[in-house]
Amino acid sequence: MKKDLSDITLSFVNLYEEFINYLIDNKKLSVSKADKGRQTKLGKYIREKNKSREKFKEFINYFEKIVRNRFPSEVLHNFDDNVEEFRIYGVCFQLSNLIKKLDQYNGKYNPKKNTMIIDITNNDSVLSIFHELFHMASTNRMIVDYVQTGFFSYKDGMGIGKGLNEGYTDLLAQRYFGDVGTKIGYPLEYRYSLALETIVDREKMENLYMSSNSYQLVRELEKYDSADNIICFLKMLDTINYPNDYYVSRASKFSTITRFLITWYARKLVLQGKNILDVETQKEIYAYAWQLPEKIVNLNLKGSFKVNINWITEGVIEELVNQYSNTNKRF
Repeated sequence: MKKDLSDITLSFVNLYEEFINYLIDNKKLSVSKADKGRQTKLGKYIREKNKSREKFKEFINYFEKIVRNRFPSEVLHNFDDNVEEFRIYGVCFQLSNLIKKLDQYNGKYNPKKNTMIIDITNNDSVLSIFHELFHMASTNRMIVDYVQTGFFSYKDGMGIGKGLNEGYTDLLAQRYFGDVGTKIGYPLEYRYSLALETIVDREKMENLYMSSNSYQLVRELEKYDSADNIICFLKMLDTINYPNDYYVSRASKFSTITRFLITWYARKLVLQGKNILDVETQKEIYAYAWQLPEKIVNLNLKGSFKVNINWITEGVIEELVNQYSNTNKRF
């Protein structure tokens, strides 16, 4: 039965001044006289331009209508647990002169507090609402000793699955709410997540995401590879936009992620009974491979990278052909 959300109170309040004062009191921010003047001006602007609570209630009502029509009730436990206490707060993120890292966000969901903060000075902020609502709907807050939201797990300062989680959240927001405006904030993660969904199965992967069941996702992928390789894939996707580190370059990450996906897709075809020696099967593998990113540029980091899709695909097919020939098994 559909819930009546008319009694939900959305605490849409101006936290900008409290936020700034907190940073100042904790010596995380040094404010000059000019900045104080700017703070007062922005604070007045926020009070005058604050969006109505009804505006955001409509977003939540529409979101609930779509997810209840699409997803079975048994995978909506997270959403049911979270929606009653969910709160939206308005703040100003146009603080590039004060806080360098926050002005990149239009909105952000906090899984521990079950709250969303949204930039109320930016009209484009509405484009991030459905992305953040999917985070809320896929967060298991019944778990108290670590965070499990969608495909992302976080405990004791360590996390895994963030790249896949953000990419797949973008994918779902675009798939179900693109007609009312969504913004792809994680373009590479989006494309790799879409490619992974082709391997896992769309309905199955969507349901695993909504029920925050990353464990079962790994089990699904173990049909095609070892758990160690699957974890390696997730970790590389987490850091795909990071600079080169000591152990692996960014170019190597792109190639490795690409090889994993093509290999898993090829093995899926073989498990379905297709012959890896068949030209049509190989064409199907190439068609899948060419949906993956080939050239990676403009990532706010120096350098561009080109992934040799043909070379990687040829290598994957050759490896599987050798395994098939030597063992007379599928792989």
